[in-house]
Amino acid sequence: MVVAHLLAGLFAVSLTATTVMFILAWYDHVNFRATPDDPAWREGASFLPTVKAVLFESAAMFVCLAAYPLHFYYDRRPRAARPDGGDPVLFVHGWGMGSHVFLVIRRLLRRMGRNNLYAVTWRPYLGNTRKLARQVADRIDEIAEQTGGRKVTLITHSMGGVLARYALKNLGAAGKVDKVVTLGGPHMGSRVAVLCPWGKNTLQMTYDSSFVKELAQGGLTPGGARYVSIWSGFDNAVLPPASSDLGEGAKNIVVPYHGHMSLLMSPKVLRLVKKEMQD
Repeated sequence: MVVAHLLAGLFAVSLTATTVMFILAWYDHVNFRATPDDPAWREGASFLPTVKAVLFESAAMFVCLAAYPLHFYYDRRPRAARPDGGDPVLFVHGWGMGSHVFLVIRRLLRRMGRNNLYAVTWRPYLGNTRKLARQVADRIDEIAEQTGGRKVTLITHSMGGVLARYALKNLGAAGKVDKVVTLGGPHMGSRVAVLCPWGKNTLQMTYDSSFVKELAQGGLTPGGARYVSIWSGFDNAVLPPASSDLGEGAKNIVVPYHGHMSLLMSPKVLRLVKKEMQD
């Protein structure tokens, strides 16, 4: 009974937080559109699909919060590379989360026979983005050493995509990564970041900040890797959502009615990830 009440409370928190974030995203979309009289902001905003998207986003957030302890397990797997496990994959999570958020994608890849699945849970949450990216670069080096120099595929969510790009551009990861798949990556920052002004990385991740503009100099897709950005115009954490677009140097795939956490568990996104992993 206690567990049931805890889970119910956790879902209530998830639903409330998700609803507030969507309200903020809607306000941002209405007030910061290109021109005040442009009606395009109303397109694709049907009531029923919107309600379904909010509920699915709440459920996705609930799963990620409830599964939090799993990152202690995932961060230590595999202990040794498997010769028949395919090329290595490294998961890089976003702000405030851990490697556990990829549990559904991880299951998908295992069913595909991909068993060399690595993770990094970077800390501290509010640390300097440049230092956090060093943890990603170091993990890439560890994987390369363990697998005999095989190139890594990075699957990232949210700020994890920015850390990956920084590691490839500035920290020696170039040439060690084959493909980078980013899910809802705020590559040019997000206006949501101003809601947490106490951390170094949140200030760096504000929309069009000096940090993201510096990282974008010379191109949004550094390091010689192939880039795929999967994002949604309905994202409630990346504002504006087009901040996730990586430009002409990448394959950009836009999915409708997906919140920020939904990108980790949506059947549509899973099919896209599967296709990219087969390419």
